[in-house]
Amino acid sequence: MVNQLSKFSPNLAERTKPLRDLLSKRNQWYWGSEQDRAFLDLKNDLNSARTLALFEPNRETRVSADASSYGLGAILRQKQTDGTWKPVAYVLRSMTQTEQRYAQIEKEALALTWACERLNQYLLGSKFTLETDHKPLIPLLSTKNLEDLPIR
Repeated sequence: MVNQLSKFSPNLAERTKPLRDLLSKRNQWYWGSEQDRAFLDLKNDLNSARTLALFEPNRETRVSADASSYGLGAILRQKQTDGTWKPVAYVLRSMTQTEQRYAQIEKEALALTWACERLNQYLLGSKFTLETDHKPLIPLLSTKNLEDLPIR
């Protein structure tokens, strides 16, 4: 049920990590105060009234994506007629063990590309602004010529 409602709940992957850790075969199953807090936070969040705006193709659109140590998240927002920005969709997922070992710049790039792929039904054929809070990523995304990118 939680995964089905994830589009209404920002930062879900990060907030449910203590609960997901209980599912790992490598961990001993122990319910402590950290799991209690995560469960209560999740329960309160799912009980709160949160509404999403309807997607309008002709409105100004922004996609903001971010990566944490354990998850990826993004929000699709649109400017409303009153000038406010309303969420249209939240998307999130946990990172695999391999992805958790990526450098931070790679995690942030993964978050942006994954968000565009996941939200493609809204974004294909539309003009939109892609936002990141990771400043080192901006020059990489701003270049139009692949030869200008640093060789790895």
